[in-house]
Amino acid sequence: MKKFKIDMKKGNLKYFVMGVVILLIVVAVSFGIYRSFVKDESVEEINNNYLPVNEEQQEDEIKEDSQSNETQETEKKETIDNNQTTTNSNENSQSSNQTSNTTNSQNQTSTPKTNTNSSSSSTTSTNTQKSEEKKEEVKESKPVTKEESKVVESKEKTETPTPTVPKAKVTCSDANSKWKAFKNEYQVSHKAKITLNRADGVNYGTKASHYGYGYLIDTIARNYSDDECTVEYWTTTIFVPTTTCGENDDIHIKEFILPYTENFISIFDYLNNLGYDCHDRSL
Repeated sequence: MKKFKIDMKKGNLKYFVMGVVILLIVVAVSFGIYRSFVKDESVEEINNNYLPVNEEQQEDEIKEDSQSNETQETEKKETIDNNQTTTNSNENSQSSNQTSNTTNSQNQTSTPKTNTNSSSSSTTSTNTQKSEEKKEEVKESKPVTKEESKVVESKEKTETPTPTVPKAKVTCSDANSKWKAFKNEYQVSHKAKITLNRADGVNYGTKASHYGYGYLIDTIARNYSDDECTVEYWTTTIFVPTTTCGENDDIHIKEFILPYTENFISIFDYLNNLGYDCHDRSL
């Protein structure tokens, strides 16, 4: 019996504990459902209370705010302007008072008329002097134009011409191209040899006389000059004298000038080369 009672007590405790646990589970589930329901309602209320306003309403509100700000700024500016005008009027009134005081003091301590006139004349004279000095400074500070500079340069050139120093000329030689060209052209065109001294000309003519020719030489030196050199020279002319050829001297040859040459041959060989019959003659 005791064991049976103890078993009964144990079984009742188990059921009791199980019932408590089930009750707690039910309470927890119901509490969770309640919480979720309450949260949904709170979210809906928040959404209803804080839904976004339409864009047109936002723009209207922005315009109203900007207009209110502008009106505030204009009011501030008007107040500032009013303050400035009041301060200016106060300053003007103070300055007018000061000027009136100064005029009164000047009237009380007035100087003789003669002194004022002299001071005014002196000030005018100093002013005129200053203005004249300024004008002179302006004239001096004016930039010189190109035309004026050209005129000044031309005047300087005409007034102070630079002396032209002639170049020192040397004695002409074949190294001077102008002299060399002149000599070669002259010897061909004038049929005469140019020498730089008379002795060389005489030697040239004597050489030609050994071959039967005659010669003529300058008695006075000629002069040549260009921008590079200057020189005195002599000319020697070789000629064929009047001769006769043929068996009966029936071939008469008049005197004529021999072209310039450095290579001489016998005068009769030269005449034979020209077509004359001088085979009966020899040196």
